Amino acid sequence: MKMARRPPPQPYIPFISLADIAWQIIIFFLLAATFAKSDSLNLELPGASSDKSRSAAPTITVEAGDSALLVNGQRVAFESLEGRIRELLAGKKTETQRAVIVLAKNDLSFQRHVDVMYAVQRAGGILVMSEE
Repeated sequence: MKMARRPPPQPYIPFISLADIAWQIIIFFLLAATFAKSDSLNLELPGASSDKSRSAAPTITVEAGDSALLVNGQRVAFESLEGRIRELLAGKKTETQRAVIVLAKNDLSFQRHVDVMYAVQRAGGILVMSEE
């Protein structure tokens, strides 16, 4: 007597477990993203006031380039930039007195620009940026 052979069972892929795994991965990345620490440059933005009685204080101007660095028109080495700005800001307390304008020259690289901004911030100045 010949017996009929049964066909082999079709493979079964449990799609429900794939959805569970995907959901767990999404939740993991959402939670992990909230714990990421941002090491960015914190800038204090100067505020606007409608008070006309406040006079504009003279600001410190830094002209930055890769070849030269000028503070209020005087050439300064990059290593002494923070100290020079700290000297100029001595005794100044208000935001308008601590304003520092950074003018970028054409030859200024991005890394040098960031280094200048960090030096101004460490010296206690408030950055006001201008593009040329």
